[in-house]
Amino acid sequence: MNYKKLSTAVNIAIFAIILMLVTLSLTNQVFLAVVEGRSMEPLLQTGDIVIVHRVSINDLKLNDIVVYEKNDGSLIIHRIISIRNSSNYIIIITKGDNNMFPDPPITANQVIGKVLSIGGAVIKIPVLGYLSLGIRYILGNIPNIPK
Repeated sequence: MNYKKLSTAVNIAIFAIILMLVTLSLTNQVFLAVVEGRSMEPLLQTGDIVIVHRVSINDLKLNDIVVYEKNDGSLIIHRIISIRNSSNYIIIITKGDNNMFPDPPITANQVIGKVLSIGGAVIKIPVLGYLSLGIRYILGNIPNIPK
């Protein structure tokens, strides 16, 4: 395959991926999240952008990286280290890769979505999220995930 054909194929693939992400985001199934903090280092660093897709509780498993909402409304991106069935609900324990201790337990309805990965490799866009973080810093806390 020559360079021109390869370049065209890559451009078509990128366009298809962008079109798919836009379509899914319009249906509220996929959104972008900006990493802020050191709790998931070295895998995820402040300023990284991750693609998050909404999933049912049945699609979650150990080692998945999820975005969940704490009781105070803040959003956390951490790894699932335990899933337990309680009498009336499912209890999930998460932990930042760079944290010594796990987070307090959460319920399945607090999970907003799962970070997209392919073959176990997290899909991320490094550094680009600093733009969003800078704008949020200047304008104040702006919610970044549709409910």
